[in-house]
Amino acid sequence: MRRFGPLRALLTTLAFLCAAMTVTAPQARADVVTPSTAPPLRTVTYNICGSGGTAGCDVTASGNTRRYDAIVNETSATGWNTDQIFLVEICKYQFDDLDQRLPASYVGHYASTLKPAAAGLCVNPANPSDTDNRDYGMALFVRGTKVDDATLTLHRPGDLPPVSPGVPQTEAIKAPCLKTYVQNRLNWACAVHLFWGTPGAGPMEEEARRLTDQTRQWESEGIPVVLGGDFNANPLTAPLSYFYDTSINNNATGTFVEADETDREHFAGNPTVDCGLRDRCRTGESTFVSDKGERKKLDFLFFSSRFFSGAVGDAFTEVRSLSDHGRYRGAAYWADCLHPYTAAPGSVFRRDATGGLYRYDGRPSGDTAALEKPCKVGYGWQGMTHVARQGTTVAAVDAAGTLWHYPAAAADGSYSGSTRKQAGTGFQDDDALLTPGDFDGDGTADLITRESTTGTFWLHKGTGAHSYAPRARIVEPGAEWRIYPYLVATDFARGTGAAQGTADIVAIDELGSLWLQEGNGDGTLAERRRIGNGWQVYDALAAPGDLNGDGNADLIGREDGGDLYYYKGDGAGGYAPRVKVGSNFPAGELLF
Repeated sequence: MRRFGPLRALLTTLAFLCAAMTVTAPQARADVVTPSTAPPLRTVTYNICGSGGTAGCDVTASGNTRRYDAIVNETSATGWNTDQIFLVEICKYQFDDLDQRLPASYVGHYASTLKPAAAGLCVNPANPSDTDNRDYGMALFVRGTKVDDATLTLHRPGDLPPVSPGVPQTEAIKAPCLKTYVQNRLNWACAVHLFWGTPGAGPMEEEARRLTDQTRQWESEGIPVVLGGDFNANPLTAPLSYFYDTSINNNATGTFVEADETDREHFAGNPTVDCGLRDRCRTGESTFVSDKGERKKLDFLFFSSRFFSGAVGDAFTEVRSLSDHGRYRGAAYWADCLHPYTAAPGSVFRRDATGGLYRYDGRPSGDTAALEKPCKVGYGWQGMTHVARQGTTVAAVDAAGTLWHYPAAAADGSYSGSTRKQAGTGFQDDDALLTPGDFDGDGTADLITRESTTGTFWLHKGTGAHSYAPRARIVEPGAEWRIYPYLVATDFARGTGAAQGTADIVAIDELGSLWLQEGNGDGTLAERRRIGNGWQVYDALAAPGDLNGDGNADLIGREDGGDLYYYKGDGAGGYAPRVKVGSNFPAGELLF
């Protein structure tokens, strides 16, 4: 968007007050990207028009509250559930207000481009006398753990064309950036606002070059980059050629895919480029609406093409009194996660404190096991009391005691409430849910639960893909099941006994002894035997399957400090010395 001169906005605001109150109807979109269908990494960019320097943008307390609510709503676990928020034309007091309103899991970074803002701009309606906090600039928020931040200066005011003859430019062009672990992966993200002059002339190309020189450096270090903001130019202009990756043609020289470049709804009718039958094109949905109703695509979300795949985008037209730009959402897959999930090699699943579900696949080397980078495979799981994996299906019990089966999506192994199947009720009194596979030898997968008040073990024989017979008690040979804080079902002694291929129970007791009870193949268990000591250091036990590809089931333990340890199983109930394979797995998070 073309920016304000120091006094221009104040002189024109009154003329637009009546028109500004008109509600603009949302554009019809055939390509709506919904939370239930979008890829896992979610982003949103929004030029909030927050200074009071653009005619028609309401920066009263009421107007700001509406902006804040719109941004906070983007973080809702039942909505877009965004990971990254890019904000343009934002005052420092607005950044501080948002920092207080957003969930504590978000970290922010602000860059002042004008300090203080011109007279009459960035005045906090809640504290008009506050003259020390009237900076104007750019910001971003990221849900994750902060590693570093940077503010890239793309142009200093003295290097920019004057506002008018004899009136020098006073605002710098900067990009605030955050280096974080987002979805447990290292990532740089930057908010962008290129100069508002004529595209292809003046400083815009130089700013694009300087910014992409830095992003190429980060990418060369193996760090993915996401850029979001108001680029003040349409997709086919020379400055944008620095961002689009070379495979899209049209003189592109960059390393990024853009969220809306695959939206075929906007391929046709472009007089300057023939999109033809391409899968990607330098077009997209409009994100800006002028006071005269002119629509343009000026806002972009770029993802490093080397690290991301399947990007999609969707733009929203705001109420004109809030901003002349709409919120623009984008999402993408981590490229190494966009593949079917087959349960081989084994995997460790993790539910974090925000309800995100992550899968860490093993590496089938045969000798050692490390974990691949995590793939986010679900969100909104904080309401589940128990979660376990049965092959590629996830079984979960909600707070009401209803049992659900979640099939893995074919494309990326993710799990969605839109595809789940109800598999039972009445599980609210259980404190353990185990998925042993076919435990009784009839060819159908079963469940095992432990009743919380009595410690009784129950077998739920499978009668179909999503159904079970009434529960039957499993007799405890040798010990009560309530003595085990942590227990799993896994074929840990597959090479021994008469029921090879039947799941066994592995459990840690209150003193830290590790016990094995082999399955007999008929729904019963053999006598327990001790297979280890010193396991009291762990606050979670997981059965990931065969992590290293040697054909034997392995175990994972988590220490209360968050370190993750791998035990390579030998197929006979024994295991090799532990190997550390992860850290920063906080206590209290579900591991399975």
